[in-house]
Amino acid sequence: MTTKKLTKRDLYNMLFVVVAESDAPDSDKELLCDFVNHELHLLEKKSKAHKVPTKTQIENQFVKTEILDAIAGGFTRAGEIAARCDISVQKASALLRQLVLSGDVERVEDGKVTYFMLKE
Repeated sequence: MTTKKLTKRDLYNMLFVVVAESDAPDSDKELLCDFVNHELHLLEKKSKAHKVPTKTQIENQFVKTEILDAIAGGFTRAGEIAARCDISVQKASALLRQLVLSGDVERVEDGKVTYFMLKE
């Protein structure tokens, strides 16, 4: 039997139910319920903040377009792509990995050399 680890959101929701059903005076219930709702609101706000792409992620979208244009000729190595796009080989490799995971690019290994090509 596997048990799911409870998140903060789960615990605050449980706390809200316990407080709402308790025999405490209404003023105490209202105070605690307001506190729990505020904490849930902060969690929601925090989770939405992480869904906005960062400045670097936005810039990398343009670089990925350049990489796709550079690969259009056929089999290409990461070093060649880096030279054509004027970026480091490490950055080219990282962005190529993301493009492979998204299904836009295919990775082909020939011995110790790795080539990339557009997926058909």
